[in-house]
Amino acid sequence: MVKIVRNLEDLPSENKWSNNVERVSLMQSSGLSSLIFVPNCPKLSTLFLQKSMFSYPPKTLNEGLPNSFFVHMPGLRVLDLSYTNIAFLPDSIYDKVKLRALILCNCLKLKQVGSLAKLKELRELNLGDNQMETIPDGIEKLVHLKQFNWSLHPFYPNPLSNPLSNPLSNLLSNFVQLQCLRLADQRLPDVGVEELSGLRNLEILDVKFSSLHNFNSYMRTKHCQRLTHYRVGLNGLRYFTGDEFHFCKEVTVGACKLEGGKDNDDYHLVLPTNVQLFQIRECHLPTGLLDVSQSLKMATDLKACLISRCEGIEYLWSVEDCITSLNSLFLGELQSLRVLFKLRPIDIVCCSNLKHLYVSYCGNLKQLFTPELVKYHLKNLQTIHVSNCRQMEDLIVAVEEEEEEEEEEEEDINEMNNLILCFPNLQSLMLEGLPKLKIIWKGTMTCDSLQQLTVLDCPKLRRVPLSVHINDCDGERRASTPAPQTNQRRKRVVGTYSMELPRA
Repeated sequence: MVKIVRNLEDLPSENKWSNNVERVSLMQSSGLSSLIFVPNCPKLSTLFLQKSMFSYPPKTLNEGLPNSFFVHMPGLRVLDLSYTNIAFLPDSIYDKVKLRALILCNCLKLKQVGSLAKLKELRELNLGDNQMETIPDGIEKLVHLKQFNWSLHPFYPNPLSNPLSNPLSNLLSNFVQLQCLRLADQRLPDVGVEELSGLRNLEILDVKFSSLHNFNSYMRTKHCQRLTHYRVGLNGLRYFTGDEFHFCKEVTVGACKLEGGKDNDDYHLVLPTNVQLFQIRECHLPTGLLDVSQSLKMATDLKACLISRCEGIEYLWSVEDCITSLNSLFLGELQSLRVLFKLRPIDIVCCSNLKHLYVSYCGNLKQLFTPELVKYHLKNLQTIHVSNCRQMEDLIVAVEEEEEEEEEEEEDINEMNNLILCFPNLQSLMLEGLPKLKIIWKGTMTCDSLQQLTVLDCPKLRRVPLSVHINDCDGERRASTPAPQTNQRRKRVVGTYSMELPRA
């Protein structure tokens, strides 16, 4: 028999807990506060109580959950108390020798768990996002564990206030059957590289290192390249998650001084070649991004790169080192950034997969693209969002690369400025908070896929040189966008264009 009930305000009476019930779900229920009897359910194997007891004023689950609550549940195999206000586990749970899954994630009032030594059949132990002060005793006895979660969300209060001793640092080798391991908790010291890389059955890993040396040592084992999913962090930063971007191989680095160099572990990153999402935040970087790690040149699966609040970086890369697989690029608060790419007009198609570009708060960035960059490398761009770059004057501009032969180059620049630039796949262009922006492009830009154009707080911009191809009932025609409308009272551009373009 299976009983599934949600959003209860009154708990089922004692006679409703029949002897033959096998599965019970009381998720998101407030009536658990009145649970003061001891159910007699010898056949019960699964009990879901998650997301209960969030009524106001708050009540704690243990108000009505006696220590003997699980005594008459000898067959219990799965217990889920996640997202509850439970403050302690009843003593009777520690004798449930058939228990296979104990899920206690997001139990923020749960400060400690008793000895788990008798729960030797546990396959899943989820203690993630908790406020526990110690790792439970007896965990070394859980040799059949396949899933273990002790990860702490980075935005929970005072994650560093009570550093934990970590018995796992010497016990990981006991858990030879582990398939999923999550230890991204800033309170934990680094796990042993040798023990971690020795987990041959591991498929999913979420772990952090506080030492660049340990981080690089683990990366050199190439252990994570055999995993189906991984999130490896340096200094415990997890500002974005692979779930948000739908990637399963992620590396996050924060609060480091990285100055490049192939042989110096103190200033150089070693990265897995199959990383899909690379995030770097609050670091001191060398002039070019690829000097951070030579491994980036071999990252053929890299789809998204996020760089924010970093000092020192002036450009990302040059044409010979371009990351061709990159799909999305996010740049924020890079005050030393002067250009995106050092690219010359050659026939090699680089950055050809780049579809989404977001740039914000880069105070020294005066231009975004050159016409060569657009012509040869950025045909697949779908999104361009630029905001709060206070020094930006031109979105696209032809610039001199050398001081020699100035007259000849000036003619080339003039010719380049008259080009019709094509963004065949551009769907969204947003320009916001650019007080010095005067020119998007001196010539014309054709954007036949454009769906939305937004211009806000660009007071010096007088022309939007976009030409779009429209199919209407009278046949095909090409139209240009109007000039932005100026709000005379505020003396700034507030024009916003949202285009619904009909298709054939």
